[in-house]
Amino acid sequence: MVHGGRGHRPTEIFVRCCPPRPTDRPTKYGRPSARVATAAYVASWDGVLTPLVAQAEVQRSELRARLLAATAAVTREKPDALSAVEEERLLRHAFTRGQALDRYDLQCLYRMAGVTTFAVRDPGNGERLFGIRMEVFYKRAFEAPHYLILSRTAKGLSVLRHTIPSFIPLDHLLLNANPSRFVRRLRRDLLLHAARKRRIASWRRVDGISLVETDDKAELVKLTLQSGSGRVGYIVMGAEGIDNFIALDGSGKRTREAERAYRRLL
Repeated sequence: MVHGGRGHRPTEIFVRCCPPRPTDRPTKYGRPSARVATAAYVASWDGVLTPLVAQAEVQRSELRARLLAATAAVTREKPDALSAVEEERLLRHAFTRGQALDRYDLQCLYRMAGVTTFAVRDPGNGERLFGIRMEVFYKRAFEAPHYLILSRTAKGLSVLRHTIPSFIPLDHLLLNANPSRFVRRLRRDLLLHAARKRRIASWRRVDGISLVETDDKAELVKLTLQSGSGRVGYIVMGAEGIDNFIALDGSGKRTREAERAYRRLL
C-alpha cells in the first residue's frame, strides 16, 4: 500500500477499487461544479456496475428455472388425493384413538385416588365379574396393588378371588350392606400395614440394632440390641405407631435404661 503522505488516503487500493472521482481532477478553470462532478462520477460507475447487474440477472434466471423444475418434480411425485371413504376411515381411527387415550388418562387419575374398578370375564365360563383394584401410596412410593374379584349371586356380592393378605379380614356382611364402607375400611388396613412395614424396615439402619425380626402382620417385632450383649427388645405395633416397648438384658431382666435410650432412636 502506498500512502500519499500524512493526512492523505491510501491511493493504490482506492484507485484499484473505485473509478477516480471527477472532483479530484482539476481543470484549467479550476475544479468543476458539484452538479457536474456528481454526474460525471455516477457515469464513471457504469462500466463497473453494468456487467455485475447482467451477471446477477443471469444467476436469477438460472435459480428460477431450477426452482420451477423442482416444483414440477414434487408435483409429479405427489400421491393422488384420498378418496372420501379413505378420509372417513382415517378420521374415525384418529377419533377412536383419541377416545382411548382420554379413557387411559382418566384411569390414571382415578388410580392416583387409590381405588378403581374394572370389568372382567371368568375365563372358565365367561361369567361377567366385577373387579376392584386398591393401591397404597406411602412415603412417596407405591406398594404392590391388591385386587378383589367379585361375583354377583342370589345372596348378593361374593368375593371370588383376591390378593388381600390373609391376616386382614374380609367382612362379607359389610360388603353387601355397604360396599363403599367395606372398601374404605379394607384400604385403611392395607395402608396401616404398609406404614408399619416401612417403619420397621427403617430400624435396620439404626446404630446399635443388629437384627430386626417381625411377623407377617408387622405388629410384633423383636430387636437384637448390641450383638453379643444378650440384650433384646420387644415391640408391639399399633395403628398409631409403637404401643409398647420392653428391653431385656442378657439375664432376662427388664432394663428401663435401655428402653429410654432406644425409644429415642426408634
